[in-house]
Amino acid sequence: MPKRDPTLELLNGLRHADDAVVTKALGHKANFVVAKAAGIVAERELSAESALVAALENWLDRPPGEDKGCEAKHALVEALNRLGTTATDVLHRAARCVQLEPVGLVFDPSIPDMVTEPIDAAANMRGVAVLALAAAGDADVLPLMVDYLFDRPKFPQIDVPGVRISSARGLGLTGQDSAALVLRAKLKADTDVEEVIAESATALCMLRPRWLETFVRPWIAEQPSETLQLTGLAVAELRPPNAFEVLGWLWERLRHERGGAELLTAFALLRSEPATDFLLGLIREGEFRSEAKAALTPWMEIGDLRERVREAERG
Repeated sequence: MPKRDPTLELLNGLRHADDAVVTKALGHKANFVVAKAAGIVAERELSAESALVAALENWLDRPPGEDKGCEAKHALVEALNRLGTTATDVLHRAARCVQLEPVGLVFDPSIPDMVTEPIDAAANMRGVAVLALAAAGDADVLPLMVDYLFDRPKFPQIDVPGVRISSARGLGLTGQDSAALVLRAKLKADTDVEEVIAESATALCMLRPRWLETFVRPWIAEQPSETLQLTGLAVAELRPPNAFEVLGWLWERLRHERGGAELLTAFALLRSEPATDFLLGLIREGEFRSEAKAALTPWMEIGDLRERVREAERG
């Protein structure tokens, strides 16, 4: 008869365990158990901030090798962020945590030979930490987000852009003029991957709606389609002021480019009456009928949308 494994049994039973068991599991010695418990705490929105903070402090103090992939720390920071924590001290520690782990050989064209370069397993966790600090209104995180936004990896092949994406989004939450200028400088520099540039543009829309006509619209005219498609999805997710107007500019720029019709999903994600009317208008006109209908499909059973789509198809 196989020997019982209490850790495996706890892990397998956590999903259906009561709240007290889940909270207690945050103090477990196995990082994968802690990670799963933290995710459940966030899903259930349990009042367990003190247990999450204690667990995170514990893992930040332990040798990095005990938390491979930064699994426990990342999940704990994610849970604190989702629950809207104000525990800024431990978040500042997490926002500065670096955990280098071997990734093997990486080839860089500028270097004649293969090189060994570790990957920073804590990069995405730092991103979530700065985002949580920004959401908590912590003023001291602003310089850190600026540093992270402009930080670039030595070897692009093992780039982890999550911390730069989160820093851009965090700057958009600050409401500060200085943050808007930083994001504007990032867009002018235009030397990053599409995901970071798209997030920076969306954050700027959040911060400074009055710059839409004078800066954002001309910026859209100059960008490659891949960047603009990602910008559309980010706009739909964060819904800055005048999101529908921004998506309209993106559509005019992309409508006849390859993959441009995918932007229609962003209109549907807004779930607003102007966006719905716009998609119904495309169905009525016919040129992008199938794409517009596909964008609305996930919400067909809400209200009278299905009948409105049928009416639009009839012209």
